[in-house]
Amino acid sequence: MINRLKILLMRFRAARWLASVKNGTVHLLRHGYHPRDFWEQWAERFTHQPYQRKLHESNFWLLARLQESRPTELLEVGCGFGRNLRFFREQLGFPCRLFGLDLSFTLLQQARRELAFDLPLVCGDITRLPFRDGSFETVVTHGVLMHVPPEHVREAIRELARVTSKTLWCLEEQVRVGVRPGESLSINEYTFAHDYPTLFKELGIPVARADYQGRAIAMILMRVDLK
Repeated sequence: MINRLKILLMRFRAARWLASVKNGTVHLLRHGYHPRDFWEQWAERFTHQPYQRKLHESNFWLLARLQESRPTELLEVGCGFGRNLRFFREQLGFPCRLFGLDLSFTLLQQARRELAFDLPLVCGDITRLPFRDGSFETVVTHGVLMHVPPEHVREAIRELARVTSKTLWCLEEQVRVGVRPGESLSINEYTFAHDYPTLFKELGIPVARADYQGRAIAMILMRVDLK
């Protein structure tokens, strides 16, 4: 099983490397991964990638969970150019105040242009969220913690929990087999597969529910109840 996982990871990393050549991130990473600089410089190309413009199964998965919990307000941390915020506004089916935060000012500018409705958008760092404790009933991440380096991911999780008053939803990528508890694997220079259940447990933040899509390399959707 371990050897099969190693082969799978090698293939996955090779595919991600080829993708990085195609999408123009290679030259941005010549001096290492510095999240704010990286996402600011890549924002324009990232926004126009066909894959990023589409809605995927994971978007609908998250939507279904939100429709079950019916929040009255929601902050998306790592909202990018606003794809999820627009999707939620159109598809939730009940009143919900939406807020967005992203590390990239350029992505937020694009979100302003694309969203056909006005909502608060804030430029900020997930490891130092500019909000008071318990500011938002519901907080969501979708493919965001996977871009936080291992040395900072615990800070990011603490901050997400700190600003949430009721429910935190995290939809992220995880390697499920052949990994030591708490270990983070580097998929490429800016993408990391963290062991989220272990990290949350170490931080004393109980995960009420964890669902998976996929096997060896999967998407994990976690619900954390903080009330």
